[in-house]
Amino acid sequence: MIKNKNKNKNKNKPKWLENMSFREEGKVVKNPYTNQEYELNNVELTVYENIMHLSSLIERKGGVFNSATGTLQRKMAKQLSWFRKNNPQAYMVLLD
Repeated sequence: MIKNKNKNKNKNKPKWLENMSFREEGKVVKNPYTNQEYELNNVELTVYENIMHLSSLIERKGGVFNSATGTLQRKMAKQLSWFRKNNPQAYMVLLD
């Protein structure tokens, strides 16, 4: 497991997710494909879980080539970009 250097709660909380309820605590997350683990703080965990939820919705609604999922794809891209910028190491382990 890789320890997170960004353990501060609510650090870099994205303004565009202000209306979302954030997790109180972080936790260790496992990449389902590589079994690598990474410890996320509460904000990173909330964004990560939202990315996973959006990915699932996109697939259920026809995938990335279906124009009906465009709004979901843009939301997910914004969150992936935030994650890549705020914790590149966790991004590489969990989302790349």
